[in-house]
Amino acid sequence: MNTYKCTKCNIEKTLDSFYKRKDRPLGIKSECKECTKSSINSRNRLPESKRKLKQYNHEYYVANCTSKIQASKEYYAENREAILARQKIASKAYYQAHRAEVYARGAKRRALKLKQTPPDADMQKIAEFYKESERLTNETGMAHHVDHIMPLSKGGLHHQDNLQVLTATENLKKGAKLPIIL
Repeated sequence: MNTYKCTKCNIEKTLDSFYKRKDRPLGIKSECKECTKSSINSRNRLPESKRKLKQYNHEYYVANCTSKIQASKEYYAENREAILARQKIASKAYYQAHRAEVYARGAKRRALKLKQTPPDADMQKIAEFYKESERLTNETGMAHHVDHIMPLSKGGLHHQDNLQVLTATENLKKGAKLPIIL
C-alpha cells in the first residue's frame, strides 16, 4: 500500500505526501501535508468577524472608559462599608491560610531594616516619625504610614533623613518606587 486517501481533500496520494505520526496505524497523519498547512494557516488568521468584534470592543472601551470609572467610584462610595467588610474577611482568610509566608515577609523586612540602619541614625528622631504618624491617624481618622523616601528595597537607609509621613493611600500607591527628582 503505497498510497493513502486524505481525509480532508479525499485525494489519493503517495505516503510521502503525509506527515509521519507514530501513534497512527499506518504511521502517518490522516490528512495530507497540503491540507495540514492550510488548516494551520487558517487557524492563525483572525477571521473578519473576530477582527470586527475586537475593533468594536476597543472603540466601546475608549468611548466608555471614563463613565465606567465614574460608575465604579459611585458604586464604591455607595457600598463602601460592605466592600471594606468583604476585604477584611478576605484579608483574615488569606492571613490564616498563609500565616507562615506573612511572618516570613515581616521578618525579612525587619532584618532588612536592621542591616540598613546606619550607626549615625538617631533612633529617637525615627521614633518621632512613627509617633507623628499615629497622632495624624488619630486626629484625622485617616491612616498614615511612615514611608522611606528612598525605598529599603532600592538601597535606601532606615535613617531619619530618609523618612516621611504619608497617608496610607499615598504610601501604598507609591510602593517601592524611586522618588522623582527634578
